[in-house]
Amino acid sequence: MISKRLIFNQTLQSVLMALFLIGGLAWTATAVEGASLHGWNAIMQATLTTPGLVIPVAPLICAIGSGFAAARSMASGEREGWMAAGHSPTKIGVAAMVLGFCFGAAQLLAHETVVPWAESARTQSGALHSWVWLEDEPIRVSDGLRMEIIDGNVTGNHVFTPLSDQELRDALQQLNPSGSPIKSLNRTPASQLEFHRRLARIIACAAWAWLAWLPWGTARPVQHIGRVLAAALTWFAMDLVFFGLSSQGHASTAVGGWGATGVLMALLAWSASKSR
Repeated sequence: MISKRLIFNQTLQSVLMALFLIGGLAWTATAVEGASLHGWNAIMQATLTTPGLVIPVAPLICAIGSGFAAARSMASGEREGWMAAGHSPTKIGVAAMVLGFCFGAAQLLAHETVVPWAESARTQSGALHSWVWLEDEPIRVSDGLRMEIIDGNVTGNHVFTPLSDQELRDALQQLNPSGSPIKSLNRTPASQLEFHRRLARIIACAAWAWLAWLPWGTARPVQHIGRVLAAALTWFAMDLVFFGLSSQGHASTAVGGWGATGVLMALLAWSASKSR
């Protein structure tokens, strides 16, 4: 009989391993970029930047972790034994899907708490957004310098008016909606797109965790994880395309947020029907 707890635990271990790997790479790349110029401050900024870089790739982390867990069970003969006992690959992957959903919910919680805190800390340190755009004029955050622009040209007229905390939050949200919690997102297209993408990411995490446990036309563990990784990267590139089209006004916010996840769900349904 299949131990769903065993599958859950194996997938959890592999997903956490993938999380630390990708998080470590993101932190290292960010820290190395500025370490030579800013020293210790670059390390602190890399630590604050890493959550915002890692959370959007949560579905990739689920795909890699779940695919590695499936490959490991293939190498040990466990999955073949379960299938020989009459358990379909679709049923085997259900426990992994539950783990993926939990991971997706956890990344949403982190996006609601950790990322806004990190963005606020970066802003207060002066390392984020030295200039912001508010009410059709550029404003320097450090001293409130506001430059007048007429017909796209800087007139040279300026005034010093410090930004209030609310003005700064509004300006930063326009520039980077991903750094704000859902409850504070406004009704602009960029904010609504960010809202849809956060919700879709939960479903994508669950779908990839399940999909990576299904057969991919090979009995070799290395080939299995390679195919899962290639498919996950292709899907992520598709998600970025949908996001770009929606950001530029060529597609609705629903398409930008849910387009790639819809394709993923269709792929999962087709693969599950073939694996019964």
